[in-house]
Amino acid sequence: MTSLNGLECETVVLQYNLSTASAGLGDVLRVEAKRYRPSANAFTSSSGWRDVGVTLLLMHGAGSHKEQWEPTIQRIHEATAGRKAHGHGSFSQDQSTIREIWTFDWPNHGNSSVLNEDHFSSRLPSKITVRDIGHFLATFVKSRHFQGHRIIPVGHSAGTCAAIFSVSHFPPSHVPYESLILIELPCITDDVYRSSKSTVSDSGFQYEYDRRADILRRRIEGGRSRWSSKSAVFEWTSKRLPWSRWDSQVLDLYLEYGFRESSSTEEAAAGRPSVTPKCTRVTEAASQTDTVAYREAANMLLNQIMPHVPVHLIFGRDEDIVPKWVQDSMIDGGAGLWASVHGMDGVGHLVVQEDPRGLAQLIVKDLKEGLLLSMPQYGARL
Repeated sequence: MTSLNGLECETVVLQYNLSTASAGLGDVLRVEAKRYRPSANAFTSSSGWRDVGVTLLLMHGAGSHKEQWEPTIQRIHEATAGRKAHGHGSFSQDQSTIREIWTFDWPNHGNSSVLNEDHFSSRLPSKITVRDIGHFLATFVKSRHFQGHRIIPVGHSAGTCAAIFSVSHFPPSHVPYESLILIELPCITDDVYRSSKSTVSDSGFQYEYDRRADILRRRIEGGRSRWSSKSAVFEWTSKRLPWSRWDSQVLDLYLEYGFRESSSTEEAAAGRPSVTPKCTRVTEAASQTDTVAYREAANMLLNQIMPHVPVHLIFGRDEDIVPKWVQDSMIDGGAGLWASVHGMDGVGHLVVQEDPRGLAQLIVKDLKEGLLLSMPQYGARL
């Protein structure tokens, strides 16, 4: 058990039987998670507040890892710790209103990828999809860990699609989420997808949405993936986009948790150890550019989820990865149904990495306005 500025942090290794056709894996994988809770001395357990606050489930995007959420978590805690419902929407400085915050490494990302190294030695970790991550999340939500919890998934980038796909494993009238918070949703509606300008390339006909994804995939796969040391990684990333735009604390966490010493026996024998990303470039590219899954997630969100569950949307206004016309397709497609829509100035797709403070403020705003941080009698859905 460790601590993070007033939060107890516990690392938990979960087992997950991934037997989906998409992954082609029938064995048990391990998922490393972290659970953050207000320190025991922040409130008296007899008050019952440990049992009534909301529980946030944070899903990272492709190529990322769970620890990159920590600066956002710290600021959410700072903004909500010591608050107690004192009527509709008002709070007095008394007790904590966050019950737990969980973060997860996908099975092929972060420390989970190291734990599952033997499973992936003869298989492709890139075969694990956002649908599989959604299945994992639903399985976990159904477990004993969350009995009686008021759950709110918070997804970033591809993690938004994992949160969306998790809903498909519950009856529409019994979705166990109080709301969803989706950050930089990469989805697109079918009508805008098919009406977007298209091109004919060497690989054949492509819609603009797919063409952009193909460019991104090639860029990721061709990215550097080997350095002599973590200090060399810092020297290289700190001078290049997108990392040069990142919050310094997030970048430090990326260097600490996102890389590992290479396990290559040839390099070890030659006395030339190297540092590589825990999530391979091929895995990152496959997870980041699954456009078919993103379109399916868009349909599921607009037609099956939003009529039943409040959904909050947060976008970065800088068009670096997700263009405005893709963002607008979802905003317009869900017009009248969104619980809230926020645009953040000065940040692009990597909101979690670039502005954790501003992101935390919007998350807390969404929670407060939905009365989700109040006592249960004031915690009705939006």
